Amino acid sequence: MSTNNANGTNTASEPTVITPPESRCPSPVNAPRKAVAANKQLPARQLSMACAGLFLSNKFSDMTICVGNKKWPAHRMLLCSQSSFFDRAMNGGFKEGEDGIIHILDESPKDIYRMLHYLYKGDIEQLPKNGLIRSANGMMVAKYTESEEQHYALRINLAMRRLADKFDIPGLEDCAVRHQEFHFSKLENGSYLPRPNVGPPGNKWKPALTLASALLQKIYGQTETPTDLFRVHGNGTFFRLLRKVGMSAEDLKTFAPLQALIKEQPDFVYDMMAEMMSVSNLSANCYYHNTPGCPCSEGLDEMEDERADIEGTGW
Repeated sequence: MSTNNANGTNTASEPTVITPPESRCPSPVNAPRKAVAANKQLPARQLSMACAGLFLSNKFSDMTICVGNKKWPAHRMLLCSQSSFFDRAMNGGFKEGEDGIIHILDESPKDIYRMLHYLYKGDIEQLPKNGLIRSANGMMVAKYTESEEQHYALRINLAMRRLADKFDIPGLEDCAVRHQEFHFSKLENGSYLPRPNVGPPGNKWKPALTLASALLQKIYGQTETPTDLFRVHGNGTFFRLLRKVGMSAEDLKTFAPLQALIKEQPDFVYDMMAEMMSVSNLSANCYYHNTPGCPCSEGLDEMEDERADIEGTGW
């Protein structure tokens, strides 16, 4: 563009340069390196958080899980990559793949919710969300007793292990076994139940042994093989507690929780005898007291006779 100056001379003006305002946010490329480094997270952590954020979210949802009166949005990428059941349902040319809807008719909404929770967040919720209540003095205390929490957690973990097998989710089974092993360890180290300090030293472990007997009842009722990890961990805890209590063979015959377990779950007797024979030489030492010549070692023969009476067969 040209203009005339005071002398009438025609001159060319400099082009106008427009600069951005100083307040403009810096681009990611020009952002200060320290700020970027401060917010940096490991890629695996970022991916885990992203998956967890999609739990029950309609964002990017491309399928629906229907259980009873519940409908939950889900994502094929997450479910099909972890479960061959969902992979076949959505990619096997079935109606579910076309509609994007899977109906689960034979499971409870709570159990399927927990399964989906694992698929998105990688963990199993062990206790109710309302497990804490405010006491009269304003403190938050547990709503349920330790015994109730143990039974609740076992029911959840057994259910998740069953769903892991049904829907072919290997990681879910591993997670359920780890959680149950943790609960057994708390029972064994005395974190559960009050332990009375009256009578023989072993009396303080009787409440834990009673609870372990009740938990094993459920485990044997829902498992089939001696190598089942729920049985393995449950039996390990039970037998170690049994040695801590230190009852004689005669006392064991009158200990109601153990006798109920023997009579209602005959497979337990086989596992118990195998444990006793693998740990100690019963002809020399007592399994419970590790004392040479202790008469408690005679308890094995009595248990064998009782096992034969239960089955109606002789040895």
